[in-house]
Amino acid sequence: MRFSPERRRVVFITLTPLIDIVFIVLIFFLVTSKMRPYTDAEVKLAEAQGKPVAGAIPHMVILHADGRTFVHGVEKSVDRLQVKLANWANEGVKGITVVADQALAAQTLVQTVTMANAAGIARVKILTRQPNPHGR
Repeated sequence: MRFSPERRRVVFITLTPLIDIVFIVLIFFLVTSKMRPYTDAEVKLAEAQGKPVAGAIPHMVILHADGRTFVHGVEKSVDRLQVKLANWANEGVKGITVVADQALAAQTLVQTVTMANAAGIARVKILTRQPNPHGR
């Protein structure tokens, strides 16, 4: 009895369905994600004279040169900032960090610090950058 040799079937794996799935998942994440309304790169920090302080900054107020104020990525008016500072004080927050643009009027920075102190927040740190030793 003579057996014929088995024919080997050639299996081709196509990646087209996999690529389709990847694009569908990519589009899903793009559509459902939340975009940030601002970037911190818009703020140019003033230069510091002291030593840097390490640590996370959970309670931060960002002041732009044009007078806009942001807290956690949301623009706040002066009244809403006062409410937010009061809420933080009621939650037991003892200190906040203020990120101010170097072109911001000093009066606006002083008003923000005064607002924080009036709300019951005693420690206000002002975030700055280290000066460039090469002058660039």
